[in-house]
Amino acid sequence: MTKTIGENIKKYRKSKGLTQIQLAQKVNVGVNSIRRYEAGERQPNFDKLDAIANALEININDLISVQPMPMILPESDDGFVATNGVLNPYEKKEKVDMIMKYNKLNTLGQHKANEYITDLSEQEKYTKPDNED
Repeated sequence: MTKTIGENIKKYRKSKGLTQIQLAQKVNVGVNSIRRYEAGERQPNFDKLDAIANALEININDLISVQPMPMILPESDDGFVATNGVLNPYEKKEKVDMIMKYNKLNTLGQHKANEYITDLSEQEKYTKPDNED
């Protein structure tokens, strides 16, 4: 089962033997913020998440709760795309290229890419005007 960011903060804080007050002081936030993060009432922004990871002496990826992404292999000679070693004819090469580029980004780059994709997905779909060719 995948844990939430708040559950991960609590787990690593306790493993370091820190109280919520001590972590709050290290991160320079109020103790109520740490309580809310751990309870899942609020999500820390990227800068706070980075500060928490640094205070806990762990990688930010240890705090972020995501399902592991399958390894995407390059297109094979027969034109299919291999996902986890299994050929999948339904994946489009463009999508695989995008995922491979995403996987090469550092944490900050992945965060910015996610923000951009979220922004794009919330916009109305672009439709080509009738007079545009």
